[in-house]
Amino acid sequence: MVQVNMTKVPKLSIFIITLNEERCLSRVLEKAFELSADVVVVDSGSTDETKSIAEGFGAKFVYNQWQGYGQQKRYAEELCKNDWVL
Repeated sequence: MVQVNMTKVPKLSIFIITLNEERCLSRVLEKAFELSADVVVVDSGSTDETKSIAEGFGAKFVYNQWQGYGQQKRYAEELCKNDWVL
């Protein structure tokens, strides 16, 4: 088994773009929070329980009107605290 020195691993932020993702979001957030404490969910107007699920996990939840995948991802990336993002 390879030993990883966690003091040398760069801090990671994770962003997720969503629209009505209540069905899958809990599983994604469980895994995301195993990797990072900085998890950002950028939503484009969900009408289901996406917001409450994200906030329940402690993710930063932000609404941003949909302008396309590239724009939404760039917006989400700007909200991340760390230099490394997933």
